[in-house]
Amino acid sequence: MKLSKNKIIQFLVVNFIFVLTFLIPNKIFSQDLSLPNGKYKIEYDEQFRNHPGYNFTIKDNEITFHEIQGDITRRIEKNSDCSLRIEKEKIDESTLTEFQKIINKQHPYYSFTKINNGEFKFIYRIDLHVMINSGKFIKIGQ
Repeated sequence: MKLSKNKIIQFLVVNFIFVLTFLIPNKIFSQDLSLPNGKYKIEYDEQFRNHPGYNFTIKDNEITFHEIQGDITRRIEKNSDCSLRIEKEKIDESTLTEFQKIINKQHPYYSFTKINNGEFKFIYRIDLHVMINSGKFIKIGQ
């Protein structure tokens, strides 16, 4: 089967347009981002302003939440690709209802984007469809 010159050119143009449309922008505009070590505060978006705020510190693969009751340190499972996932607290499920057990199996995570040098917009999610809250991580120190 012999292809005409026009068919070959048409094939090359279509593939070139595909690459320009889908592959290059995905690489250019995607961020491989992690939260750097330092101290942060959370500023919630307007609809979540009644959530209790707190500060936290990231140091290597640990995050420490500074709360009124005291500091709580957890291991960071993932801090890359614009996502932060923290080790879950172990909970005794013996007194939970079946629904509570299902909810407890979920593993929440933060997805975020960098706004500027010290601010990161976040969405805290249970999965891809359920948002818990949103706001900004604001770096306040080292």
